[in-house]
Amino acid sequence: MAANQRALVSVCWLDACTCDGWDDLADATCTQCIPMESIGFILERDKERIVLAQTIGTNDQTSAVIAIPSGCITRIRTLKRCEKPRKE
Repeated sequence: MAANQRALVSVCWLDACTCDGWDDLADATCTQCIPMESIGFILERDKERIVLAQTIGTNDQTSAVIAIPSGCITRIRTLKRCEKPRKE
């Protein structure tokens, strides 16, 4: 399926946070998930995840693919696209 036939979306999601090294439990500073936003074309979507591609070429090659677990997603919004190329 070509890029112009795929939905372009913004996905807001919460990313995991990690702490590196050994700390006392009282000093653990990594307690908040990090809000993220990814924008791309939907390649796949099921109950477990959504898969986005940032770029899809006219030769059906893709770049910058990310799979986001459904449990991390806080919002999905469909974006409008320009149908006509801009004149320079």
